[in-house]
Amino acid sequence: MRFEIDIDYPIEKMELSRKRLEARNQFRILDRVPVNYCVVARYFAPIFGLRYLDFFKDAETQYYWLLQFAKYHIENIPCDICTEPVISVLPYFDNAIPPSAQGRRLPGGRIPTARPPHYTQRRGDGALPGSQTRRRTARHRHPVVVSDA
Repeated sequence: MRFEIDIDYPIEKMELSRKRLEARNQFRILDRVPVNYCVVARYFAPIFGLRYLDFFKDAETQYYWLLQFAKYHIENIPCDICTEPVISVLPYFDNAIPPSAQGRRLPGGRIPTARPPHYTQRRGDGALPGSQTRRRTARHRHPVVVSDA
């Protein structure tokens, strides 16, 4: 076994969490509603003094940290995530920037994006700053760009 981890969490609490979740599925409340928090690697990295990019160094490093994060989550964040003495961790993929964290350097230091940045401030006419008006027509399924002039 590459990794060994000891998690200090009583079986009784696991059983109570399991019963809460079962009661929820039947639209009942046991002693309180079950609570789970969606905390991910970005949350845990600073707690452990880990640079977020280092989490993606390689599969073994990521597996080690995922186990440490699971241990911390179970022992320190009161919730109903642990319902049995088994934990599962899965590979974690995120939009880590720069891409070198995924083992790839791009020419010219470009950062790949799927779409242009999202702007939140609009001009007085409701259009985005520096944008052009877009119009759809029945003939064209793709947006037709018309200048603001």
